[in-house]
Amino acid sequence: MNTMIVERADGCTALEALNRKVISPIGSQHEFGMLLGEQIHKVAPLPAGSIYVGISLDDGAPVVMDITKSYRGSLLISGNRQSGAATTLVQAIAAGLGHVFEPDKAQFSVITSACYGWENWESLPSCNGIFPSDGLSIGKIVRQLATWMRHRDCSQSQLLFIDGADLLLGLDANVSILLRNLLLFGPAQNIWPIVTVAVEDLVHLEPWMDCFRRCLVHVSTDACSIYNLEFAMQENSTWCRFSILGCP
Repeated sequence: MNTMIVERADGCTALEALNRKVISPIGSQHEFGMLLGEQIHKVAPLPAGSIYVGISLDDGAPVVMDITKSYRGSLLISGNRQSGAATTLVQAIAAGLGHVFEPDKAQFSVITSACYGWENWESLPSCNGIFPSDGLSIGKIVRQLATWMRHRDCSQSQLLFIDGADLLLGLDANVSILLRNLLLFGPAQNIWPIVTVAVEDLVHLEPWMDCFRRCLVHVSTDACSIYNLEFAMQENSTWCRFSILGCP
């Protein structure tokens, strides 16, 4: 299975409360990592070169992101702003990364306007840093990764999580060009941009949509638990439903 992912969860009050208690990185990043580790252990071994994303609700098979096939390109995850589900899925990918790859094989960096939502994640061995969304920080990490792209013989994968596609707007012209190149050509150099966007902001992202080979559509549901927080991916003409931790 592959990872054209569509967020399929709404922002019900019970889900928000559970996110704060169970899967918010504030004070519970370790607990979230343990839950992901247990789930990954159940479905191991994963296909070589793949990152755990979730469990299919149709057949119980693992849903993975293959970082050996650069043609799949950058990934855009869409979700309702109130639910925070797109960020939750990105954090699940980050939490599971260290259970599949050693830090010298795969690492991640985060650019976000809500650093408090990523508190404690910087302590993970696979984390390169949590960067605020100011222009200087974005410019710094983008230039570093642009330099990384020139090291064609590097076997280490770099995942760049941009938590909030609104961060793509209003950038310095030079930084904007470098970031566009990362989105378009990064996967060919083992750099994998994964961007979250609120459904409400999709209309403002139109100038950047050609940078994503895998784009997402938001579908609401009445999920009120981390176990039935549903997502979906499209495989040809078929939709596969999945959740981060599988069925309870």
